[in-house]
Amino acid sequence: MIRFLRDNSFDIVCVQESHTSNDIIINTINTQFQSTSTLWTAQCGIVSLNKDIILTPLDTNSTTDDRILFTQVTHSQHYFAPFFILNLYAPSNNGRVKTTFFQNLSEHPFLTNPDIVSRLFILGDFNYSYSRQNQMRYIPDSWLTFLHSNFTDCLTSPYQNPIPSFHRNASTQSTIDYIYAAQSLHPNTSQGSITHISSSWSDHNILSLDYCVGQRPTGRGVWRFNPLLLKNEKFCSELTNKLHDLHPQLSSYGDIHHQWDQVKQVTKKMAKSFSGKYISWRAKRLKKLQSERNTILRRNPSFEMREQLLPPIQNEIIQLQQDAIDIAKLRSGLRWRENGELAAGYLKRTIATQAQHRRIEDLIHPVSGVRCSNDPESYWQQKLFTLIYLPRTPSILI
Repeated sequence: MIRFLRDNSFDIVCVQESHTSNDIIINTINTQFQSTSTLWTAQCGIVSLNKDIILTPLDTNSTTDDRILFTQVTHSQHYFAPFFILNLYAPSNNGRVKTTFFQNLSEHPFLTNPDIVSRLFILGDFNYSYSRQNQMRYIPDSWLTFLHSNFTDCLTSPYQNPIPSFHRNASTQSTIDYIYAAQSLHPNTSQGSITHISSSWSDHNILSLDYCVGQRPTGRGVWRFNPLLLKNEKFCSELTNKLHDLHPQLSSYGDIHHQWDQVKQVTKKMAKSFSGKYISWRAKRLKKLQSERNTILRRNPSFEMREQLLPPIQNEIIQLQQDAIDIAKLRSGLRWRENGELAAGYLKRTIATQAQHRRIEDLIHPVSGVRCSNDPESYWQQKLFTLIYLPRTPSILI
């Protein structure tokens, strides 16, 4: 499950019903996420999977115990204006406890601060469905008025049937998870979706959303051949044909190492082309399958019809997700071997170092210690790059 979340390039992951009751569990999960910025209570968690995104906890009211997490989200280089996230896990039992929870939350000091409310996302497991009156009668009007007056549902448009986000079994499904964005933030959001995942991972689906905050500062990183392509019959067939066409021409490339370089070059070009097309196809196929599943669920079919229509679609979704996970295992750095190095830790540190070298975080004056302007036209930036690219007489070691 964690590998799947990391492989889908989420920047921030919010977790409910986390059962993180002690430091041992928290440290284990942090290690698996490989994150340096996380927040946890016994019931909730917020994880940054982007090393440049920093989560700063905001003090919460004791009346809401450990079922909510407030955080401020900032960038290490201040690439975007800070915004806020409220992650909540409401009580599941209907009654006074649920009413008190939402009543206290609607009166929380942070939710009366217009500067926070205008830059806030509220999301999580609300444990109520608008279509179930036996649940809604325990939700206070103060909470519903506050929510619908200041926020927009990012997953369900008005007059549209919501997609179930919770499935205990084939006969029990409901929409109890939501993502709300402040009205000032909603125009910058897109791709709101509900992704079905294996029931062995969770009885909830994954709710996701894109929020545009700026441009990425670096590129994609180091390219490596994906050995899983060798299990793809179509790739092997196309590569075999390419190499057969190349074979008669190899002698024209001179020495054997030049011939081998040409074989690697053709293989690399073929792998990159095939992988790009396959990844694009897989993403489109997953999107189409999720859309087909959602269309079926919006029609609210009978139990028998769901059992007939959904399993083939969901099985293919799980298979494609597992394919992405297998690639993520390779990209984790535990199995790659490069330049004869056998230490996985060395490879991970090397990749991290290469990523850092692709951009300059700050320029600091060597004498005064003052941070220099990031303006490319600044005097010190011009001075730095003049020194870097100044021609020098090469040293010869004999």
